[in-house]
Amino acid sequence: MLLKGGSDRLLFTTPVGEIATRNVVTAPRELTIREAAEIMSAGRVSYLVLVDETGHPVGIVTDRDLRDKVVATNRDVGDKISGIMSSMLVTTDAQDFCFESLLRMIRHNIHHIIVVEKGQMKGMITNDDLIMLQVLHPFRSSGRSMVRTP
Repeated sequence: MLLKGGSDRLLFTTPVGEIATRNVVTAPRELTIREAAEIMSAGRVSYLVLVDETGHPVGIVTDRDLRDKVVATNRDVGDKISGIMSSMLVTTDAQDFCFESLLRMIRHNIHHIIVVEKGQMKGMITNDDLIMLQVLHPFRSSGRSMVRTP
C-alpha cells in the first residue's frame, strides 16, 4: 500500500482517509463562545465543526479564531460562536493524497481540513497530522497503523 523508501514519499502515496481523525468534534452553531471553548478544551482538540439542525457542517472554529477574534479583540464570550466561525469550509476527499491536501491547506491558509467520502464528513486532518506522518514513518513500515480513533 505504501512505498518503502524515503519518508518524503508518504505525502505522495498516502490517502488522507488513512490518517484522518475519525471522530470529528461537532457542536450546534447556537452555542456561545464560552461553551464552544469548553467543548474544545474537554475534547483536547484545536477545532470545533459547527453543524446546523440536521447535522450538516456549516462552519469551523479553531484555536486561532479564539485567539484572534475573541481574546485579541476582548469579545464577550457570551456571544454566539457562529459570529466568529469560518463559514467557508475547505474539504478534501478521503482518496486525495496527503500532498494534495497539504497544498489545499497552504492555498487557503488553514491548518484544519475536513475529509469527506461520498459527500459525507469522514474525518479531519490537521497540519500536525501531516507532520506526524513524516516523523512516525519508521513505525509505519513496521506494521503499526497511524490511523487515530480518539
